[in-house]
Amino acid sequence: MLNKPNIEIEIFSQSDKEFKDCEFFEYSVFQKNQYVEANPEQRIDYFDKFESQSMIAAYIEGQIVAAVRMIYSSEGKMKSHLFPTLDAIASLKHEKPGESITFPEVEAKLYALDPRHVVDISTISTNTPNIRPILMLFPAIAEYMKFTNKPIGLAFNDVPFHKKMLRLGIPWNNIGPSIYYWGSDSIPA
Repeated sequence: MLNKPNIEIEIFSQSDKEFKDCEFFEYSVFQKNQYVEANPEQRIDYFDKFESQSMIAAYIEGQIVAAVRMIYSSEGKMKSHLFPTLDAIASLKHEKPGESITFPEVEAKLYALDPRHVVDISTISTNTPNIRPILMLFPAIAEYMKFTNKPIGLAFNDVPFHKKMLRLGIPWNNIGPSIYYWGSDSIPA
């Protein structure tokens, strides 16, 4: 019989020491996969401009094996620069030979949302091929969204990951075609 390791899930705010540990983990995964350049801070400073953030981490034997960065806002009206996914969609173009498609209808729907009820699932990082730690993060994300009254989640999902999540019953709604985003073809959802 195969023993499955115990996975512990924790949620951290920006003021928690463990938040910085999650940032380093996220940076390490992104840097190893060449999504970001190495830097002396050993973190992804792109996210510094966003108001409020939390990290959810999955641990096996005290070591982080997966982490999710979530960004949220207290603004009462949707505007640019509140969420990474929104900013990416605002400049989204799907290039085909001879045509360029933008997504004003998607952008209009997103700008109609109350940002106080949105969480941007900005990054999902893992250093293990085992999908189980990531799967265990989703109930924690759902619980967090319910507890904070943020029923709308935005994300850009790597295409193979997105397809796997759909097969497993994770309810993502596609809001555009896949584009190259943070180092891989990704689907806005």
